[in-house]
Amino acid sequence: MSVRGRISSALDVLLRVPPVFVMDAVLNSSLGLGGENIVTTHYSARKIKADSVDINATSPEFENGHFAYLDVPTLLWFLLYLQAFLGALVVVLLPTQQLVHVYTWLTTLGAVAWSYLCNQEFVAYAEALSRQGSTSLLLELLRLDRGALLRTVANYGLQLVLALLLSAGQGQGPAGAAVLCLAFLAPTLASLCLLPASPLAAAAGAQLLLALQALARGGPLGALAGALRSGRAAVAQLGVYALLEAHWARLRVPQVLRLFWLARMAGQALRLALAGTAPGPAVCELAVRGCDTAVALVGMASVVAALAQGLAWAARRTLLLEGSPERSLGTVAGLLFLVLALQTGLTGLEAPRRLARLYRNLCLLFTAVLHFVQGMLGPLLVSLGASRSGSHRRHARALALSALLVAFPCGFVAYLWRRHAVSPWLLAVTAFSAELTVKVVVSLLVYGLFLVDARRETLWEPLDDYVYYVRAAGSVLEFCFGVFLFFNGAWIFAFESRGTIRAFMMCFHAYFNIWQQARAGCKALARRRAALHKLHSLPEATPQQLRDFDDVCAICFQELQAARVTRCRHFFHGACLRKWLYVRDMCPLCHSTLHNQ
Repeated sequence: MSVRGRISSALDVLLRVPPVFVMDAVLNSSLGLGGENIVTTHYSARKIKADSVDINATSPEFENGHFAYLDVPTLLWFLLYLQAFLGALVVVLLPTQQLVHVYTWLTTLGAVAWSYLCNQEFVAYAEALSRQGSTSLLLELLRLDRGALLRTVANYGLQLVLALLLSAGQGQGPAGAAVLCLAFLAPTLASLCLLPASPLAAAAGAQLLLALQALARGGPLGALAGALRSGRAAVAQLGVYALLEAHWARLRVPQVLRLFWLARMAGQALRLALAGTAPGPAVCELAVRGCDTAVALVGMASVVAALAQGLAWAARRTLLLEGSPERSLGTVAGLLFLVLALQTGLTGLEAPRRLARLYRNLCLLFTAVLHFVQGMLGPLLVSLGASRSGSHRRHARALALSALLVAFPCGFVAYLWRRHAVSPWLLAVTAFSAELTVKVVVSLLVYGLFLVDARRETLWEPLDDYVYYVRAAGSVLEFCFGVFLFFNGAWIFAFESRGTIRAFMMCFHAYFNIWQQARAGCKALARRRAALHKLHSLPEATPQQLRDFDDVCAICFQELQAARVTRCRHFFHGACLRKWLYVRDMCPLCHSTLHNQ
């Protein structure tokens, strides 16, 4: 990407961060309903008092519950906060050009407000001189009073500069610039002429002029209509998913959320540093504040996704894998963090419980990320074991990472068992870590078997059986861990924490990690038994037939010390033919049927 493109991308991300701060501030204020706890406490106290006096007594306050305390000002504040939240959300979703227009319009509002404040101060000064009776602003200027001259010239110059800058920025013609200058200078001129001056009317007139010009160019209504038309066309041609994916990339959502969260944490850290907070409590405070609202939680998820993506990149560099790492790991890690947070109600917890729950969620998430790293390591170990010319450096790096993936979960679980009492969360982390260790050990055993086979001069026919037994044992252990995790989650759901998301995740785990895995294992076992049955139905070649054939196996190109003879009189190794029968029930050479159904 060119320098100009990078600057444009960075500017696009920066312009979308302030509206996210507005959304976060609105959520921090509970949408104007900040007295929720007070209302609940008051309701409970009144209820206890009513029960103690007369259990059958009722009042309008209790007939409507909380709504008896939702007065009109509170409702108006709620609508105002909701409008601010929705407005900030719309600004975040705008295209870059419209986003620049919004900031230009906000700058215009700021300039008009500045003009209003300065005019109001100048008019108040002129009125104060008039109330003295013996003088006025005009007389003070004729007397060449230094204070009056400075105030008048400064206000006149400021209003003129603001009007000229706004007219130039809005692209107004000479007539529009003249009208805008007149609106800005009207209070100053009226005060000089001893006429009634209204800074508010002047500011409203200037703002109305700028708003009419913006609407004449199309304004937000035209942009909204164009966005709706283009969105409808995109959905009709590409579908909803493609439209969402395109807008996700256009808005640079991960970068915006990441920058927002880091800036938010930097501000909190600066505040704590200025307050003299110790490092330990400061880190805990930052962790609690980092997920106190829904927007902050999503921002933390984007940071977690970036860290997971960095870990995947480091693992690929360690394993000397070519190409850029897949972005699926970062996306899955961020989504898993959000699911765990929503499942446990992280944002609604009190500060100490939120910190403890965040710590537990991060432990589970880190173990899951290590599972993804093992998913990259397993196929590489198999390919290195089967390769006859693999570099020793790649073997050493893969084995070192395997040792780390075995040692770290064991040490981590031992540390947790020393520091925490037995709980369903601790059992879940232990089972998850043990499953990771089993996967790594199975990959190492398969790697060793393939390594031995690659160093042999002759065909090692029992290799397929040994690999199957090792992987089957690993799959059985993983299935047992999956069943244990399901019952552990059922215990949590029944006795500790319920919720729709937790129930959905339990169903998801039961279907994909238990039922589908058991079904796939049964199918693999059935295919293996069927292949063995078909293979045993074929006769073995006699030594005389092997001498007469005097050729190699057409599948592996190895010498035939022992072979099976098909109905079409072709010779193959028993192990090679069994692997072929896993896929098709035909001869590899002539494609005739090998076994009668």
